[in-house]
Amino acid sequence: MKKTNISKGWLFSYNNGAQQQVDLPHDFIIRQPRSPGNPGGSSNGYYPSGSGNYLKYERIPERKQHMILDLDGAYMCAEIRLNENVLAMHPHGYTPFLVDLTPKLRFGRINKLDIRTHCIQPSTRWYSGGGLYRDVFLWTGGSARIEPWDVFVMTPRADEDAAEIHVSISVSSDEELQAVLRCTVVSPSGETAGTGQVR
Repeated sequence: MKKTNISKGWLFSYNNGAQQQVDLPHDFIIRQPRSPGNPGGSSNGYYPSGSGNYLKYERIPERKQHMILDLDGAYMCAEIRLNENVLAMHPHGYTPFLVDLTPKLRFGRINKLDIRTHCIQPSTRWYSGGGLYRDVFLWTGGSARIEPWDVFVMTPRADEDAAEIHVSISVSSDEELQAVLRCTVVSPSGETAGTGQVR
């Protein structure tokens, strides 16, 4: 699959207020006034709770593709909507996550991507911030593809002269097919160090 950074040009609103254009990464809490009465107290630097809404309008090509949204960091309780359809809710603030957009995409049209995050305090023993605080990516692939996080490489044995490499790859497909999967290991100098294939 092809990975594209879509972190530029989002419309942001704080607590459903006025919209402004922002680029990611973005923290909407750092600019809020602090107060000793805020529920996070000293652990969170006396910052308030709040909600951030991020909107992006993307034209999707007419040719049907498989698309996965990749969020590297969203604090917290992130809700993902595409064309007003709720696709996912991710409660954790510090873990990346993937959302399959394909079922609700409108091909050949402009699509509305809406990500809402809720900074709820008290929830940490340190300053957490709030919003999409890392980059956001879009993965695009065909009906047969290797999705993100579906390649796992392990070296159970390695020394100065040689290494034993185990590779586990999951292939996803929207239809039944026969395929050959080839894997090539390339050395730092650019030479082929090993190959393998499976049907």
